[in-house]
Amino acid sequence: MSALPACPVPIPSSARYSHAHPQASVSPFSSARQGLVSTLRSTMAAAAVSAAGSLLAWIQATFEPLTTIEFKEDVCMAVFIYVIGYAALGGFSPLMHVKRKAWILSVLCAVGMSLGSIPYVWKLATKHGFVTGEMVYADDRLSLFIMAFFMTFLVLDLVIGFGHYAGEIGLLTGWFHHCLYMGMCVWAVVNGISISAVATMIMEIPTLVMALGRVYKGLRSDFLFGFTFLVTRILYLGFYIYRLMCDVSPRVVVWPVCVPAMILHVFWFQGFIQQQRRLRKLYSEGGAVGDRGRGGKQVMEGENEKGGKAA
Repeated sequence: MSALPACPVPIPSSARYSHAHPQASVSPFSSARQGLVSTLRSTMAAAAVSAAGSLLAWIQATFEPLTTIEFKEDVCMAVFIYVIGYAALGGFSPLMHVKRKAWILSVLCAVGMSLGSIPYVWKLATKHGFVTGEMVYADDRLSLFIMAFFMTFLVLDLVIGFGHYAGEIGLLTGWFHHCLYMGMCVWAVVNGISISAVATMIMEIPTLVMALGRVYKGLRSDFLFGFTFLVTRILYLGFYIYRLMCDVSPRVVVWPVCVPAMILHVFWFQGFIQQQRRLRKLYSEGGAVGDRGRGGKQVMEGENEKGGKAA
């Protein structure tokens, strides 16, 4: 009887190729490098988390005045006033022309801001002798409400305007203007100097004159507009900037923020004077009847767009 062939014993693959492919040994330098990379990654992740937390805490602390219950109540009250006022003056009526609708919120805003600023201007002039350092670098309950009232207008004018008079809101005098002044208002509120801003809002009197003339043509008065503009936006603002510059070591330096507005006001007023001279010349030649019949143009704050309405 023949013997069966022997069954070969399988050789593990690791042993089969152990001589052809020996395992590479890990050098101490490679291990140290991997440990260093891992440590750096962990450190960077922890630093990023810490920085994000610090940034969030800074944002919460900085913008805390805008998140108080009182400020939220002021915004809700302002929204109510604007919506009810807009409806009462016919803003939601399809019969009203869009050019008139575009100025209704401006009328409401200018009334509130002008009236709200008068007590502060009066107190600054009579009690403090226009020494701004004794008064304006602070805020109180009324000044915060006026700021909330104005900031609400800046938002609602774009929101309501987008649906009711989008063609009357220009890129520069509407969107850019409102965003710019929103930033300035936020800066004033978070720095606790709302009174310094409210003390300038008496400059909204000429805006009220112009807006009323846009909504109700019978109330248009170029002379009253120009006079109030000269008194409030050039003479008053110029003197206010001078008094701010005289303050010694103020808590917050405010006057540089007012200078660009002053330059813009002078430019607008120059355009207004040129417009009035041109209209007078047309009237003297008997050719301005058609222009007056169309309501004329207020070149100071935009002829075909909504003009700037903030001081």
